[in-house]
Amino acid sequence: MNKSKRNILIVISLLASLDALSKIKKFDVTSSRLFEYSFKEVCLSFKKEPLLITATDSYKLNCMGENIDTREFCSKKLKTISLPFLRAINKDQKVICQGGKTASLSLDCVGKYKGLCRNKLKSCQSLKEFYANELVLSFAGVSEKDHESLNCYYLDTEGLDQI
Repeated sequence: MNKSKRNILIVISLLASLDALSKIKKFDVTSSRLFEYSFKEVCLSFKKEPLLITATDSYKLNCMGENIDTREFCSKKLKTISLPFLRAINKDQKVICQGGKTASLSLDCVGKYKGLCRNKLKSCQSLKEFYANELVLSFAGVSEKDHESLNCYYLDTEGLDQI
């Protein structure tokens, strides 16, 4: 499988795994780059013994009884190439780190997620932790074409200097 097909499959699986968090309609990233690391590599980077490793949720690992936040790991890795860290996902015994320069997120405010549209700023700030960790929220809005949708746009702080 070539690299671009693999990256597309990774992105699709990332979106599918995060659908439990919200009804994602669209998630676009500019200058997106994905990096994969084994659970063992992540545990070793925190100087934890990698004999028994389990994913406790979509962004935490348990390395021999020690809880590790993979977002911290990804943030450090992406800083070395000057790319803002967006999110980390634990999937198939790998940590997938995604970086990018901007991110736009649109989700349907239906069912149990209806309340997200009531306070668009707070909702977009909360979603930032899971989708655009090191970016700055630059726009939070609600559109009402077929039904309410929350729209969030995040920018790299370096991009703000150029505006």
